[in-house]
Amino acid sequence: MLKNVSAVRLVDLSRPLTPAAEALREAEGVPLATADVQPPELAILDSMEPGGYAVVSQTCDVVRHVSVQPFIQLCPVRSIPADQLRQIQKYESTQFVWLPQLGEDQAADLTRTFTVEKSVLVGQEPIHGVETDEEIRNFAAVVARRFGRFAFPDDLHDSMVRFRSKIVSKHGKGSDEGSALRQIHQIRAEALPNWGAESIEVVLHFILEPTVLPEVETWPKGSPNLPSVSIVEAARNVATSSGTDGVKAWMALAHAWVSLCEPTGVIKSISAQVTTTELFSMEDIRRTEQLDMDYLSVSAGS
Repeated sequence: MLKNVSAVRLVDLSRPLTPAAEALREAEGVPLATADVQPPELAILDSMEPGGYAVVSQTCDVVRHVSVQPFIQLCPVRSIPADQLRQIQKYESTQFVWLPQLGEDQAADLTRTFTVEKSVLVGQEPIHGVETDEEIRNFAAVVARRFGRFAFPDDLHDSMVRFRSKIVSKHGKGSDEGSALRQIHQIRAEALPNWGAESIEVVLHFILEPTVLPEVETWPKGSPNLPSVSIVEAARNVATSSGTDGVKAWMALAHAWVSLCEPTGVIKSISAQVTTTELFSMEDIRRTEQLDMDYLSVSAGS
């Protein structure tokens, strides 16, 4: 983490989108735009974040000689609201990445990444926001997802409106359903035959944490005959079952969630599969794409 650095960003004073831009517009006396065709009133907004800035460039770029790579990327460090902490600490968001060495509520805001010349590092005494191998690996994974997220078809977004709303609304709650959601390591989407096809069957893989039903060595593939139960009942069964009954309860809950989807356009069907981090192979990862919480949250109102 770095201190005493000013962040700059380009803004249109006639169309301010943040309180800082609006304050600068008022100070400069720029009137608000009254038509879309009106040209922008561009300005440089200079600000200094009290939490400092995190370096998000790769180490190899940071240490490379300035004649070859004179730039690095920074982003502001912010305190995260309590209702978002669990999501950030599980590395589910690509808007923020947790910096555990700075505190349980400190994270880098990846939505505000900007470029500076390396000379701004002169005289700085950096503070490490991540130190252990696991922390460094998780940090790198979130940054990579932020700038390399898969572009799902619009029809998938439209097909999952009710599913997204349910998942987002229950994720942080203390109910059986909220507890079940917090035991899911990732949700990954698979397209059959592929995402470019004119007719797509989607499989949502619910990948559970390794601590969930550790006594179960194999999970069934496909869609076995499952009783039709409500989401509330299925979540209650998950909370009270173990062994084979626990497997059935989890599969029933996943299928109940997915039943909220309404396939449209090229999306012909959406089904569910449940597994664990220990059983989901590298080949499984290669043929699937992660649905992170940003995808679920940002699209929920669309």
